[in-house]
Amino acid sequence: MKIIKILLVIIIVCGILLSFKILFKTSTHSQYTRNDIINLLYKIKECTNYSFEYKDKEQNKITYKFKNNVVISEFYGICAYINYNTNENILLNKIVKKAIISTVESTYNTYASSVLETINDFTYQYTYLKEENYNNHNCIVFQLDKNNNYLKIWIDSDSGFVLKTEEKDGTSTEIIEYYINFNSVTDDDIKKPDLTEYEIKEK
Repeated sequence: MKIIKILLVIIIVCGILLSFKILFKTSTHSQYTRNDIINLLYKIKECTNYSFEYKDKEQNKITYKFKNNVVISEFYGICAYINYNTNENILLNKIVKKAIISTVESTYNTYASSVLETINDFTYQYTYLKEENYNNHNCIVFQLDKNNNYLKIWIDSDSGFVLKTEEKDGTSTEIIEYYINFNSVTDDDIKKPDLTEYEIKEK
């Protein structure tokens, strides 16, 4: 009888522990593979309206607005207008009032293109690290290593957007935090620039 009671206690304790494990489990994945991450990064192309901004290590602000295959990006006094519907590419230097007009490929490259290029390079060793909450987003954290340098990346597990990167190159380490807004870009935000006062060069 005593043995039966002990066995019942063990079964109850195991049941409680299992319940807690299920209750507080935050991920359906025990580990994300390299291909899982690649597929998730490609999900960004499904989003038709978003903007983001970040600061580089010199604290210069870079902004990026995207709607219906049109991009407006501003950095270091330069404005880039890219219309993937018409293959137009306009690069404006607002300081010296000069503009360069050229054409682009019709294929839209997301702001995560550099990450995709790196993760598709199999000379980098891929390591899944963990999942964690970052700025109220459930993020997958992984790392790419090569020649004693690394790139650690936080991506939103729902949308595939890169929210944070930490890169070690030689003796320096740079951390970049991306602030994303969805469905916030208006038609005025992506309006084709007025080149009236600009010296224009065509490529």
